[in-house]
Amino acid sequence: MKYKIILNPGIRYLEILEIKEAIKDNDGYCPCRVSKNEDTKCMCKEFREQESGVCHCGLYEKVPKRCMISQPMSDVDESIIQEVRARAIKVIEEMGYEYRSTYYEDDSFKPYLNPRVTKPGVAYLSRALDMLSTCDAMYFVKGWENSCGCRVEEFVCKTYGIKCIYE
Repeated sequence: MKYKIILNPGIRYLEILEIKEAIKDNDGYCPCRVSKNEDTKCMCKEFREQESGVCHCGLYEKVPKRCMISQPMSDVDESIIQEVRARAIKVIEEMGYEYRSTYYEDDSFKPYLNPRVTKPGVAYLSRALDMLSTCDAMYFVKGWENSCGCRVEEFVCKTYGIKCIYE
């Protein structure tokens, strides 16, 4: 699994500032450690070697990199969608990403039932873009360039520096 390091979202901004100040006051070493050596320099060795989770002082968190799929779905048979998606998920996971799904198998998202929604495709796209904001990469299956929604997703990825992976 691929991981990235982020500021711990579980702590308040003032706590982040306090921890950063404590690290600075401790010459760059973890304020939670007594000894000062290369193993306790922030980001400490213990955190660098752990697979996931929060560092000792609580400032950083290691989380899986996430990837979602951009796939044409309009006028495509459900069985084809599922088959293509299964292959793409396998590739994504083999690349070390955590797969994020925007496919509503349980049919819980039904914009076509809302009388105010005149373009259900836009409603689905807005949900996908919301999910994309939590991802590090987007996997584009063959034929993506023929789908308006997929082209918008690619534009957003390129504009905001999200990695594009093409089948």
